[in-house]
Amino acid sequence: MLKLIKKLLDNLNLIKGIFYSTEPIVLNSIFEAESEYCFASYLIRIVVNQEKILSKFLNLYMNTDLFQKNLKNYAKQSNNQANINAQILLAQKIPLPSLLIQEEIIAELEHERNIIEANKETIKLFENKLKTKLNSLWQ
Repeated sequence: MLKLIKKLLDNLNLIKGIFYSTEPIVLNSIFEAESEYCFASYLIRIVVNQEKILSKFLNLYMNTDLFQKNLKNYAKQSNNQANINAQILLAQKIPLPSLLIQEEIIAELEHERNIIEANKETIKLFENKLKTKLNSLWQ
């Protein structure tokens, strides 16, 4: 299901990056561009079979607390840094609902994310209104 290819990125590839603080922070992202690009050696490129699993679905799943925690359990410590390599990543079990269900999950989560973003904007607006009102009281 997963295939790792080095050096080049193209549209809808997933990128996994591992960054370090007191513990590894594993981030996933989808690369969306029509051209090919090179990427850094500390990133892992994931090419999915779009007939079996959608990039967006895999990205959402790989960013869940469950997946992240499981992946960190397999990290190998070296020089006070955790290493999560391609073989560890390939060994992970990934749920594989039908493409239709994957699309439904993606749509539902994107809808929820849009609601969250709209609420953040509403909060900003009201914070600015409150600030303006408070400032006007002291003038």
